[in-house]
Amino acid sequence: MTSYTRSRARSNTVMDIGVDDPIAVAQNAGPLPWDSPHRLLAWGYLPTGVKNWAVAYLTEWRSGFPYSVLDDNGFVQGPVNGRRYPDFFELNLHLERRFVFRGYRWAFRFGANNLTNHQNPNAVINTLGAPNFLQYFGGQHRASNFRIRWLGKI
Repeated sequence: MTSYTRSRARSNTVMDIGVDDPIAVAQNAGPLPWDSPHRLLAWGYLPTGVKNWAVAYLTEWRSGFPYSVLDDNGFVQGPVNGRRYPDFFELNLHLERRFVFRGYRWAFRFGANNLTNHQNPNAVINTLGAPNFLQYFGGQHRASNFRIRWLGKI
């Protein structure tokens, strides 16, 4: 299954501002924090031709989520959510073996998440004037994945 979406999540009240909130925003319109205008998602579960073995995959590419730049006092500098994280890309690939044990169907699956080890940061130093301003970090690196699935009674 493959899907490509083009969407836009914008609002004229991106930041929830109350009387007690010390952050002042002159222009409070822009993309919402989960806005991802371009996204391609594909997944599948394919038999291998060898009995009881299958390959499962998931791949996703999307534009990065938006964030705002702040000054030392916590005020938004520039447009709200005017910058974006780098593009996100992930490829997960798994091999699965189905088997029967004590009258139940089971599957043992092993593989790798983020097979390409793409950075996919989920945090940024967004304070203007910080020595490491706009340094990205975080995100999931390549990881092994093992699981046993219960598929039901025979």
